[in-house]
Amino acid sequence: MRTKILAIVSRVFSEMAFGELFSVWLIFTAIITYHRGFMAFVVSSGIYLTLFMGLLATGHLLSRSDPPE
Repeated sequence: MRTKILAIVSRVFSEMAFGELFSVWLIFTAIITYHRGFMAFVVSSGIYLTLFMGLLATGHLLSRSDPPE
């Protein structure tokens, strides 16, 4: 039951939230870059990319581990 809930949440988040995640990333990195410089942009880009890829991988692995009903 718990893995099904996690699979549904990660699928929804990984499929539907790309636009929202990208817009939040743009706003956040624009503010950070303006105040802190280019290296802060590189670091924040790496953090967001790592989180997004982790969510995609989690959704993919959980969808493969569900037995067919």
